[in-house]
Amino acid sequence: METPTAPRIAPLEPPFEPAIAEELAKWMPPGAPVPPLGLFRTLSRNLPLAQATRGLGSYFLGRRFSPGMR
Repeated sequence: METPTAPRIAPLEPPFEPAIAEELAKWMPPGAPVPPLGLFRTLSRNLPLAQATRGLGSYFLGRRFSPGMR
């Protein structure tokens, strides 16, 4: 049995800096009752990368593709 390992790049943990919190809010649905996903918190370690990736993620997860394609 394998032992779980820590992520190579750990997700950010709250409290977030204002710019990070603003970016994370854009990734999540309005009023989401759950914290931002670990993937989004990891990408937000590099704010320009997170901002560039959000558009691509929105495109893939948007209504342009059927649920089977997502």
